[in-house]
Formats: sequence, C-alpha cells, structure tokens
Amino acid sequence: MSIYSKIVTVIKLGIKIGANEKDIERLEITNPSSMEVRFILEQAKLFRTVLKYAKKHNIQANFHHWAAFDGVLANTAAPGKFGKESVQTVIDTIDIASENKGGYVVYHTGTTWQNKVDHNVGRLTPIEQIATEDETSELFTKRALKLHKYANSKGIQLILETTPMFDATKWMSKVGRLKRIIIGKLPISVIDNLAAVGVNIANDFEHTACNYPDHNHAETFDYLYHKTQQLLSQTKLLHLGYLIPPYNGTDYHGDLSNPEFSTNAALPNENEMLKLLALFKNHDQLWIISEPQQDHVGSYKKASNLLQSIGIRFE
Repeated sequence: MSIYSKIVTVIKLGIKIGANEKDIERLEITNPSSMEVRFILEQAKLFRTVLKYAKKHNIQANFHHWAAFDGVLANTAAPGKFGKESVQTVIDTIDIASENKGGYVVYHTGTTWQNKVDHNVGRLTPIEQIATEDETSELFTKRALKLHKYANSKGIQLILETTPMFDATKWMSKVGRLKRIIIGKLPISVIDNLAAVGVNIANDFEHTACNYPDHNHAETFDYLYHKTQQLLSQTKLLHLGYLIPPYNGTDYHGDLSNPEFSTNAALPNENEMLKLLALFKNHDQLWIISEPQQDHVGSYKKASNLLQSIGIRFE
C-alpha cells in the first residue's frame, strides 16, 4: 500500500436559506448536501427550526455571518470597543457553527464607515467615517488572522468573501443599484494579501467583478477571470450569480434560471460561468452556492446542470 494518501475531491453544491417556512420548502425540494444560512446573530432563535430540519436530514449547515448592534452593522475593522465587540460576533458565529457540526463560516471585511443595516428593506446606510483606509485595513488584517486560527481550533473553516466596491440604495434591485453609495468597503487588495498568507477565500463572482467598475463587458470579465486565477489556490467557496449593465460596482444577484443568463447582458453569462468553473476541476475541497434574487430552487438546479456539463463531480 502506498504511503501517499489519495486526494479525495469533495465538492458540495448547496443552497442559500434564511429562517422561514419557504426556506425549508427549498430544502425539501432540492435535498442538498449542504446549505448556507444567512445567519443574523441577534436573531439566532429564529433559525432553530431550519437548523433542526438540517440536522434531521443530514444537511451540512454552514453560516454566513451577519450581526448588528441596535441596527448598526458589526464592523470587524472598527477601532475601539465597537470593533472588539464586532470581532466577538464572528467568534460567536463560529461557535454556533461548531455546535451544529458545520463546515464553514463566511464573513466580510470591515469598513471605514459605520453603517446602519435594515434587513427588511435590504439596505445599508452610511452614518459616519470612523477611521482611515490604512487604519482599518491594518486592524482588520490582524484580527482576521486571529479569527482564522480560532476557527481552525474549532474545526470550522472561516472564509473571507469578496465584496462589491459600492453598495446599492436597495439590495437586489434593478432600480436600487443604479444609484451607488459608498459605505467604506476595504479594497480587494486586503483580501489578496490575506490569501497570500493562507487565508481561505470565498469568490463571489459578481462581487469580484464589481471591484473593476465602469468598464465594458469584455474588460470586466477579463478582470474577473484573472482575479479568479489569482485567488484560485485559496478559494474554498464560490457564490454564483451575475451582473447586468451598468457594470458600476454594485451587485445584482441574477437568477441562474433567468433566460438573460444566456445573453451577453449577463456578466458572467452562462458560457463565461462555465469557463470560470472549469478552473476548479482539480480542487480538493470546494463549496458552491448560488445567490439569486428570487429563484433559489431553479438556480440550484441550473448550477447542478452547469457542473455536470463540464464534468465536475459534487455531492
């Protein structure tokens, strides 16, 4: 018997869920191997039913970190007490993931601004700038390295997600994204630097593309493709979605089941998505989640078809 272990490829296709009955319906229809919970820490009790369902049906529960204090978004790059309390919300989410035998927690970089969050409306509203980009980038980087070590000690992969350069006046809205607002997002170079020292990355294709705003389709996709190659070795999670014009640095979260996905309005469109996914054929561990506006089940099925069409095996 060889002393070398055979690398077993584990790719899981999951579905995004929240905390209501419709989310459980998605799980009943698709019966995925994993799910990513849009987990709002201060509303943790609301997620008990869906987590109980996942445990009963052997669905791996993974967690997308969201947290706020009296409506002010947690900010792991903030100086002082607020920043430390924000870091604790990530720790708490890691602990909950561990208790639920999850695989990962995904989270965002901090911001130079303090921002209000309204999950019902789907909006972030800037309040005030709290520190410079250099100060917040340094703080976030130091804290991220400690958080990733903590997650490893708990058997959870902490994964840092690419985010858009700008936010929209309303999430997942054709009209809302036409007016972009600055909420102090840290530059993608912070993610590049952390990936270079071994931090796991979530590449949200449309978020990544949003870091090269105000260019044409070909130029934007070229940026996305090369950034995906750059981050490839540290990418453990993919979020699938697409943009539509204008490519202005705000996201859109197009449904993969929508016919526009096969047109050149979508970025990445279906052919471009296949080209991106093909880069991951030899990955030994990867989670994949579609993040559509509405049609989660249809987008899950379309993602499944895309993976099968290029020969990527998944659970």
